[in-house]
Amino acid sequence: MLSGLNGMIPPGKIKGLALRLDKMAHKPANLAERVQQLWLLPPQEMVPHFYAIVDDLLALVEARTPHISTQPVRERLQLRLEQR
Repeated sequence: MLSGLNGMIPPGKIKGLALRLDKMAHKPANLAERVQQLWLLPPQEMVPHFYAIVDDLLALVEARTPHISTQPVRERLQLRLEQR
């Protein structure tokens, strides 16, 4: 999703993500650090941080491509959160 917004090919590997993010003009604030932090958190703490990143990505899609509806994705994510 983020690569598409920036007209780039996805990195393919997690370890190349930080370098690729540095080259992207359109991305959530501190994304590389936030993704890296996910690996260090216990699962119970990681999940809300992960969903915050997803929410920021969806907000970016909405801002950059208003003709694309993110509502179906948001509804599916909300359903998963409610099932927990």
